[in-house]
Amino acid sequence: MREAEAEAIEAVKSRFELGGSLDTPTVSASRIEQAFLRSRLFGSSPRGTCCICGEEYPTDLLVAAHFKKRSHCLLEAQLDFDHIAGAMCLIGCDALYERGYICVDGTGQVQIGPVSLPANGLSTVLQRLVAKPCGRWNADTEKYFGWHRSFHSPS
Repeated sequence: MREAEAEAIEAVKSRFELGGSLDTPTVSASRIEQAFLRSRLFGSSPRGTCCICGEEYPTDLLVAAHFKKRSHCLLEAQLDFDHIAGAMCLIGCDALYERGYICVDGTGQVQIGPVSLPANGLSTVLQRLVAKPCGRWNADTEKYFGWHRSFHSPS
């Protein structure tokens, strides 16, 4: 263990032993449209379908995922509720899409994304998704999926 790491561990232990907490207060912003998007995608249903893998899951294992990174959306795109987002599972599809390991091509098929892959078990997971039809792809959502492909492509 490096000296700096050992010092950090001791500082945390000291704070706790002195009756302190390991928690610290924070202030954060919340996205007001998230609950609205979830309501549009799932209604009151306890289950929903991931638009990437096509599997059905309890809604607490699904997120309203933006096809184009929300931080890169102008207000017009943020308000395009019918086309900007879809249900993606927390089992893996949301993280794989968000990081560019998978994408949706111009025909609506899930493909391995432009992010270079490490040689490990990830390729097995990705191969299970390749060529699956994206349940939310259409002519109106393609501009957002296209942005995602371009964003993750090497320069």
